[in-house]
Amino acid sequence: MVIIIGATSIFFVLKPKQDSEQITPPNLISPTTTPISLSTWTDEAGFSFQYPTGTTIDKHPEDNINYANLTLTFLDNSTAQITMSDKTSTNTATATFTDNDVVVTVTGNKDLIVNSWQFIYPTPTIGKTPKVNTSQSDSDNVLEEE
Repeated sequence: MVIIIGATSIFFVLKPKQDSEQITPPNLISPTTTPISLSTWTDEAGFSFQYPTGTTIDKHPEDNINYANLTLTFLDNSTAQITMSDKTSTNTATATFTDNDVVVTVTGNKDLIVNSWQFIYPTPTIGKTPKVNTSQSDSDNVLEEE
């Protein structure tokens, strides 16, 4: 009897303990999209557009030829160029807006700018609504007077 009690005691003392807790995988953190904070640029040449806050804008004060000449450098270091000048031939690889005999060309990372572009009136074309010419590629828009 002593041998049985001793063997049972030794068995329970030396028996490896099993974890009573279940191992759970760590919580996976899912990325959340942060909405982009936008600012609005209003130019004295008669247009406005939205751009991500924190973007650097060079107005090129040395440019005496164009009505507007802006270089936008976004936080990811991509750039966009906006030039407003007298109407000349246009390049279909750019987004081009026209207002009377003035052409605005937007190149580079242009999607947000193009989607929020507005001419600001009063100008000589007051009362006329621009229309989008979709004859160019999907990413290019040309505004013309009706």
